[in-house]
Amino acid sequence: MELLIRDAHAVEKAGAFSVVLEIVHAEAARQITEAIGIPTIGIGSGEHCDGQILVTHDLIGLFPWFTPKFVSPETRVADEIRIEVRTVPQQMKSAHRIVQALRLHRRPVRPSSMAPAHRR
Repeated sequence: MELLIRDAHAVEKAGAFSVVLEIVHAEAARQITEAIGIPTIGIGSGEHCDGQILVTHDLIGLFPWFTPKFVSPETRVADEIRIEVRTVPQQMKSAHRIVQALRLHRRPVRPSSMAPAHRR
């Protein structure tokens, strides 16, 4: 603990505008916050920090193989992305068929009929 506080003082003395405390025990974060004169920003470090960050990727469950203990994802975006990506090949085949059908039913256009009226 003494080392963390000493490091936080050194960072402050070096001119930092804040200190980020990531996954630091809440009591340690409280002591560091009280010991230094610049704001502490916590990432999973308890309520005693001056500010909090919650990483969006963690909140939305973008990485299903890693969810920090202090996060309860509201959704699992990775699962939704996986489902949607699996539909892309079929969508592309359908779009290709539609384009081919439209090409078969269009009438050829003569270049002279595309010219502006004043040039005909």
